[in-house]
Amino acid sequence: MSEGRKGLYFDFLDGFHKNSSEPSKVLFSLHNDEGSNSVHRAHFLDEMVKFVPNDIAAFCKRVEIVEESDDQGPVTLYFADGIKSHAIAELGEDMAVNSKMHLGPDGHILTFPVDKGKTMNVVAFATTTKEWPDIHKSTCASTKQDALNDFTGWGENVTHILSLLDEDVDIWAIFDMLDHPASTYAKGRKVIIGDAAHATSPHHGSGAGFAIEDSAVLAGLLATPAAKTPRGLRAAFKAFDLCRRPRTQWLVASSRRTGELYEQQTQDIGADVEKIAAEAHERFEKIWQGGIKQMTTEVMDKF
Repeated sequence: MSEGRKGLYFDFLDGFHKNSSEPSKVLFSLHNDEGSNSVHRAHFLDEMVKFVPNDIAAFCKRVEIVEESDDQGPVTLYFADGIKSHAIAELGEDMAVNSKMHLGPDGHILTFPVDKGKTMNVVAFATTTKEWPDIHKSTCASTKQDALNDFTGWGENVTHILSLLDEDVDIWAIFDMLDHPASTYAKGRKVIIGDAAHATSPHHGSGAGFAIEDSAVLAGLLATPAAKTPRGLRAAFKAFDLCRRPRTQWLVASSRRTGELYEQQTQDIGADVEKIAAEAHERFEKIWQGGIKQMTTEVMDKF
């Protein structure tokens, strides 16, 4: 983000602002102590994986079968193997280097810098009643023109952003576990974390962050001598479930609600910007105020 806007999380803009020669109207902004800090996920994983042995980390794997032989034996898992440098010139420095979200009915577009501002990421959300074509895949092919069609009638700044996309783009399905929450994250000496436990929509931008919270809490538990036995491991996983399930399942519900706020789909608030801003601030504060030390203390009390 630009030096003068430290602490900015997102500016929320009028997606129907018509004059592209002037900045879109800022409806409201959210700020926190750290601001908005983005990193390319693949680069982040490349660095994180250096801290674990080569035979521990595995990517692009889908678990099909889990076998637990007996109380003392191993648990066996079976897998199925199976816009950039010209953004500042095109959009202006504020748009290219600060996080922005353009709001409107049944859609919103967010932009934010990654790779220390070398790349501007664009994510466009459009609500549709169409069925997803393949439940086994989370993406399908589309085009820039399809994106422009989805945002017909929106402001010129939004159209300009979409015009900078590659001709071929992907549509990402938005799945979450709100309607089918996991009844527990722990079963015996098995535990699930992250998306496996609480897959969420991206409207809080916190799904990966909550997975890191999971990992930190779990690491604290597994580091204790009491967790070194099968009985202790089961107790540790049970404590993890009791500690993490309420907060993470709240995130799933809150993220869906937040997406509806952005797109003016809530019956109680609709397009009331002041109420949208107030509720969004309250929900994000609950995420930002979560502390790993506090979570670790809580889970140790339950262990």
